[in-house]
Amino acid sequence: MNARVLSSKRRWAIALPLAILAVLVAWLTPGIVARYRIAYLMSRLDSADVAVRKAAVKKLAAWKSDQVIDALVVTFCNEECKGHAREGVRDALIAIGPAVVEPILTCGESSGPTFPKWLPQRLRRMLGEKPPWYERPDALAASTFSRGDVLQGIGPAAAGPLIRLLGHARPDVRARAAFELWFLKPSNAVAGLVSLLKDRDGQVRWAAVRTLSRYRDARVVAPLISALEDPDDRVAYSAAEGLGPLHDPRAVGPLIDAIDKRTCVCGNAILSLGQLACDAGSGEAAQALLTYLNSPDTEKRAAAVHAVAWIRDQRALEPLIALLSDARTEVAAGAAMSLGVLGDDRAVAALTAVLNTANVAKEVKVKALLALSMIGGAEADAAALKFVTDGGEWAVTWEWGENVPDYIMYGAGRDILIAALRKAGDIEMANRLYWSDDAGLADAAAQWGREHDCLKEVTLLRERHEYAKWDKYRRPRK
Repeated sequence: MNARVLSSKRRWAIALPLAILAVLVAWLTPGIVARYRIAYLMSRLDSADVAVRKAAVKKLAAWKSDQVIDALVVTFCNEECKGHAREGVRDALIAIGPAVVEPILTCGESSGPTFPKWLPQRLRRMLGEKPPWYERPDALAASTFSRGDVLQGIGPAAAGPLIRLLGHARPDVRARAAFELWFLKPSNAVAGLVSLLKDRDGQVRWAAVRTLSRYRDARVVAPLISALEDPDDRVAYSAAEGLGPLHDPRAVGPLIDAIDKRTCVCGNAILSLGQLACDAGSGEAAQALLTYLNSPDTEKRAAAVHAVAWIRDQRALEPLIALLSDARTEVAAGAAMSLGVLGDDRAVAALTAVLNTANVAKEVKVKALLALSMIGGAEADAAALKFVTDGGEWAVTWEWGENVPDYIMYGAGRDILIAALRKAGDIEMANRLYWSDDAGLADAAAQWGREHDCLKEVTLLRERHEYAKWDKYRRPRK
């Protein structure tokens, strides 16, 4: 008995000084217990067990101290944080809410001192200027996409902090805030975004214009028109793209002027004119598009052949038929597609000639075949079906049939698709036909599968990336 008492006293003699030492360390270094507790919970976020991760997220979110937020943000901005750990940290940040918006946007280095843009970039880097965040190798993975995940998870509550950060001293933070507002689109952010159009940093102005382009609001028309004259090509390009969906007639004249003055905005500006020309009273925009079809500038022609499809003006028929023989493949293919949208029987002969010409690019033939299906009628269907079943090139037929759901949307003929399957089909094409929501196509695909002893593969619902596993069934391309 005495030995037991002595042993107990010895244990107390050892434990008591250690306990006193632990209390002294905790008192002299405040927060050490919290740090160890946070580190423990953070390690639990990397668990493969969903229940363990959820429990750790719940405890961290309930804590909501600056220490927790800093630890989560630093971990989240570390590109080495991947897998379950990254998912758990993201969930914890979302659970904490708006308090994490400013830390997560300001996390990371600033761009440092800036120098005039006319200096060579290598010299500016030697003088100490750091690459902006959007030019760094890990920018998309670690800065933009991941932050957007958190902010979208927080939802509209993140808008207030983001709007306040539009006035931050660091240009990279202002650009990030404007960039992330693109997803939320709060109505009270317009004034702050418009003020950024006068910012010295081109990336900030581009992010602001990009977000303003999402608003279908008359307040953004004038700012976007003024941005067409911005010295930064990205800003003007995005402004031209954003003016079309607004359908405001005030944008027609400035867009035409921008097309004549700046090559960088031609494509987007012409496509925006196509949208504006759909509105009543936009005859100026329609006339400009018809003029661009005959432009010697290849870029203008390439955009105009797509834009005229918006207005469906029969005056474009002859210029589009002439452009089927354009030297640039993109222009000729776009002209064929627009002829299909116009739906005029007078284009059938020209489209049939494209299919029967040997030296025409494959892409142009694919679009001509689709255009004939869109026009419809006995003559067009007969020409397309004859090409597919008799003299058609194998590669053209296969490529036309592989994007079946898209072509069904455009009104492609069922008989032509079935003929393409029988001539140049494989399991991928048959599978697309089977899941195209068309009973006739599904029956034809099932019949093809039975004939080729692969009905099980044809009828399985597959993700797009899984088609690569079926290479052994695919016919070799010529």
